[in-house]
Amino acid sequence: MARIARAGVLLAALLVLALGAGLAVSPPALAAGTLPGYPADVQAVPGTGSITITWSAAPDGGSPITGYLVASSSGALGSTVLPADARSHTVHGLHGGIPYRACVYALNANGGSEGCQLSPTVTLPAEAPGVPQQLQLAYRWDGAVRVSWQFAEPYGAPISGFTLTENPDGARAFVDTRAWDAAPPDPDGSRHYFVDLRGLRTGVEHSVSVTATNAMGTGPAASETFELESLDEMVVGETLFPGEELRSANGRYSLEMQQDGNLVVYADDIRPLWHTHKWRPGTELDLQYDGNLVAYGTDGFDVWNSGTFGNRYSRLVIQDDGNLVLYGADGRPLWFTGWDRGTVQDTLLAKQDLTAGQSLVSRNGQYQALMQADGNLVVYGPGRRALWHIGVWNRGGNRLRIQADGNAVVYQFNWLMNWHAGTWGNANVRLLMQDDGNLVLYAANGRALWSSMFGRTY
Repeated sequence: MARIARAGVLLAALLVLALGAGLAVSPPALAAGTLPGYPADVQAVPGTGSITITWSAAPDGGSPITGYLVASSSGALGSTVLPADARSHTVHGLHGGIPYRACVYALNANGGSEGCQLSPTVTLPAEAPGVPQQLQLAYRWDGAVRVSWQFAEPYGAPISGFTLTENPDGARAFVDTRAWDAAPPDPDGSRHYFVDLRGLRTGVEHSVSVTATNAMGTGPAASETFELESLDEMVVGETLFPGEELRSANGRYSLEMQQDGNLVVYADDIRPLWHTHKWRPGTELDLQYDGNLVAYGTDGFDVWNSGTFGNRYSRLVIQDDGNLVLYGADGRPLWFTGWDRGTVQDTLLAKQDLTAGQSLVSRNGQYQALMQADGNLVVYGPGRRALWHIGVWNRGGNRLRIQADGNAVVYQFNWLMNWHAGTWGNANVRLLMQDDGNLVLYAANGRALWSSMFGRTY
């Protein structure tokens, strides 16, 4: 039996060489004496993912047959030694579109048959493709996660495309192989496919899977998992793409560049603290090299900006107190949204609007600055008592805007001015509805520029 095992190894090695040349060869004798003849009538019958090889008894050469060696033209299947009474063998785990050919040797005490009869070539019916190979993840400079992979075995039918699915954010992409395959291959001759994923949440585990599809169906998936590190700041030259976010170190606050184009600071992922009031899908946020924080629409035009140009090496940070701050190179705050004051919105910042029906409410809940639908801006006290107003009525489509130049202005729908505070020339101002009932416009340095009680104060 030991001699037979050695014969199986030698025959398998020879078989690979012989089949590669398309020839039948005779293995060397293992001992002096009469060798068996080779089996006749070798056939290969296709099955479902398998081939059954059959043969007739071989002449024993004067020494009893001790077994048969069955090998496949696919080197990966190796060889199998069967008992002397075996007349068939089924090889499983085969796939469509691949030609298979079997060869059967007879064995006796003197060695193996000097030749073998090859079966007819059998190709199984086409089936769904195999698993995409070499699935890899890479983090790109622009914040995207690049998912790349190589070919999948077509198994008898050309691959029409690959489908990538990501969870839990639900990203999905289809790669049409016709366009990709028309391009030159990689320098090493291989062909990579890839998809760049953007806007994935940080701090959660993501999974990606890629499947190949042909005319017969979709094959099994190649899968990977990964987690994106939470970032609390961006520096000049960086971009926040739609769906991406910055998150404070304590995890409570986030700056989200939403898919609808609105840039929002959230507390606990549900409570908005500040936003740009701009809704243009596809908008992205750039921190430019001149220090200006700019939201650009898909047309390349400025949707919103912080007005902080002229400050190189600035950085934007979402802090643990909910304040989004743009710092200069010297650590001086250039622009900020304000810290989390709870569920009541009492502040309006530069480039923000208060539209009809919206209001600022003091922290103590006693006072309200309401932009009324009739065009009047009114400060109300306890008992709905009007304490101050601009004296404008019956003009629709109104809004209060804190302009980039520091002026607080009430506009009509057609951008005709109804009222203004006369405070231009002051960047990064904020309008605060105070607990004493005074509506005050403050400069960036904390100096009062205008108030509902005392008017312009400088």
